[in-house]
Amino acid sequence: MTTHDLRLDLVDGLGRIDLDGEDIRHSVGRLTLQASHGRRPLLTLEPRMYIQMADVRTVADVTIPKDTRQLLIRLGWTPPAADTE
Repeated sequence: MTTHDLRLDLVDGLGRIDLDGEDIRHSVGRLTLQASHGRRPLLTLEPRMYIQMADVRTVADVTIPKDTRQLLIRLGWTPPAADTE
């Protein structure tokens, strides 16, 4: 499992989510932090995803914003081979 430095500053709802020193709050749709005695804390990040519909009946273009894409790659995601962006 890859280890990352994480800092949460959630004061007044205007906080930051720093991952390895970079603010990723605009890429995160939701986060859940679970902590209990005797266990390592578990942080679940749910990236913010956007879908643009070209033609609802036949074709859908899926768009992953650059900052979300970078977050996913940093967390270990490998983009599809056909992805040229």
